Formats: sequence, C-alpha cells, structure tokens
Amino acid sequence: MTANTQGRAISPRQSSRLLKEIVAKIGEAVDSNMPLHQALVLFIVATANEDGIEMRDIARQSGLSTSSVSRNIAALGEWHRLQRPGLGLVETRTDLADRRRKPVHLTKKGEATMQSLNGLLSASVGRTMKEAT
Repeated sequence: MTANTQGRAISPRQSSRLLKEIVAKIGEAVDSNMPLHQALVLFIVATANEDGIEMRDIARQSGLSTSSVSRNIAALGEWHRLQRPGLGLVETRTDLADRRRKPVHLTKKGEATMQSLNGLLSASVGRTMKEAT
C-alpha cells in the first residue's frame, strides 16, 4: 500500500492505474512516443526556478548521465539530434554574467503544455484519492 496525501493508503492496483493514466496524459499533451526518461527531464525543468537549471543538475536529480540529459534536452528543444524538429518545450539560454553557463528553461509552449498537463494530472490524482476513501 502507498500512502496518499491524507495518510490513507492506495492499493498497488490503484498506483499502477494512476501511473498508467499519467503516462497516457503525457502522451496526449506532449508526444505519444515520449520515453519516460524524457518526461522526467521535462518535469525537472518545469520545477526549476526562473534562473533555469543546469544539465548537470538535471542529471543529478534524474539519475541519468549528462549525455542522456543532453540528448533529451535536444529532443525537448528546438531541434532533435536526429536532424528533425524537436518538441519546442525547452530552451537553453546563455547566462550573460557567465557565458559558460547555459541553464535550461521552459519555452512559452512548454509552460502552456505543463499548465495543461497539471490540470489533467490533478484530475487523475483526485479521482484516485477519492477511490481510496
């Protein structure tokens, strides 16, 4: 059993159903072929402050290698490494105070996508929590 926010437990079946629903919502809102590790990188960028987040910090938080993070940022960004358009959800910006620093930020499209996804996920989690009571 997994504890929910009110201290009540949800069953492994409910947890599995909720995770499956969340993955489906990400597919609907972003890309149905998005790998989970790419979604993880997107969520980490979305939770960063307005200064953005360094790729090495994304690697540390996600447990992915920096090369994997770099590939995922490219796919989530303007241009995929396989020479096709990316999703346009994130961008790197050069820090004018330290030009070696290129923190990652959500684009306007990324912000809108995350707001939409937040609403979808909140509804899914809310339903699961009601079922647990």
